[in-house]
Amino acid sequence: MHIFPVPSHPPYPVRARLPHDAAPFPSLPDPVQFITVCARNRTGAPFLPVADTLLAAARHCQERGIWFLRLFLVMPDHIHALLSVARDASLAATVSNWKHYLSRTSGIAFQRDFFEHRMRNEAETSETWTYIRNNPVRKGLAAHADEWPHWLGFHPFTGEELPRHGG
Repeated sequence: MHIFPVPSHPPYPVRARLPHDAAPFPSLPDPVQFITVCARNRTGAPFLPVADTLLAAARHCQERGIWFLRLFLVMPDHIHALLSVARDASLAATVSNWKHYLSRTSGIAFQRDFFEHRMRNEAETSETWTYIRNNPVRKGLAAHADEWPHWLGFHPFTGEELPRHGG
C-alpha cells in the first residue's frame, strides 16, 4: 500500500535521450595520455643503445596515424610519451602492439605493462610536457633539456614534427 498516490505519468517533462554512444567526430583522437614504458631490466641504460630504433618506431606510428604524438622521450631505462589514440582504438592494445613489434624485430625487452595518466586539460598537458623534457636534466644526463638528443615532439594541431635544437 502506497501512502502517496503514484501518478500514471511523470510529473515532469521526459528528457529526450541523446545518442552519446555515437561520437560526432569518431576520427578525432581521445584526450592526451601520459604514458611511461619501462625496460624489463632497469639497471644500466638498456634503452640508450636502441634509442634511434625506439624513436624511428614512434615516428612510424605517428606517420601512419596509429597514434598522435605530442612528445616521445627516451631515457636510459624508460620512455615517457604524451599521445592520443583514435576513439575507436584501445590505448592498451596500441602500446602493446608497438612493444611486441620492437621486441620481435629488435630484441628490445620491455616490462609487461605500462603506466598511464589521462591529461585533464591543456594546462596539465603543458606542465607534463615540461616535466618530461626536463627529466634528463633532473637525472643529471644533460645540463639543459635541448642537449638531450633522444626525443621527438609534434605540434598538437598540425602534427608537424618540432625542430630539435642542440641535439
